[in-house]
Amino acid sequence: MSLTPNVPQGGFFKDSAEYQPAVNRLFLSFTSGASGAVPTTYLVDNGFDTANTPVVRNSTGNYTATLSAVWAAYLSGGGSVRQTAGTYDAAKAFDVKIYAVDLANKTISFVTTRPDTGVVIDMASGDILDLCVRLGAWTEPTPAGAS
Repeated sequence: MSLTPNVPQGGFFKDSAEYQPAVNRLFLSFTSGASGAVPTTYLVDNGFDTANTPVVRNSTGNYTATLSAVWAAYLSGGGSVRQTAGTYDAAKAFDVKIYAVDLANKTISFVTTRPDTGVVIDMASGDILDLCVRLGAWTEPTPAGAS
């Protein structure tokens, strides 16, 4: 008996999702201290190395995050900074841009920038950084009959 895609076998249909590689979204969120300082506790940190220090501030508005596992592919990522006040102040707006990915060493480096000028700048105390990263874990299937 041969099995073919999209043909019911035991009442189930195959769909395109069964042929897609594993893709995961990792999230990081923290409240900034003075001059963009990274806190010791995070609001959300799934997929990041919480056994150690998941985020390090390298310099003004420049950070490196460490992942908890090695991934095969970086697909996309980015984020934003929410301001402490309930109102939006364009002069304090930020984008979060990923500029370096080193999957072998499990690190992702990013900066907080002004969206209007692109200038790298520190977050204010109490600002909340939100980062989302999409990573893939591709594995090649073993052909039938191979050992």
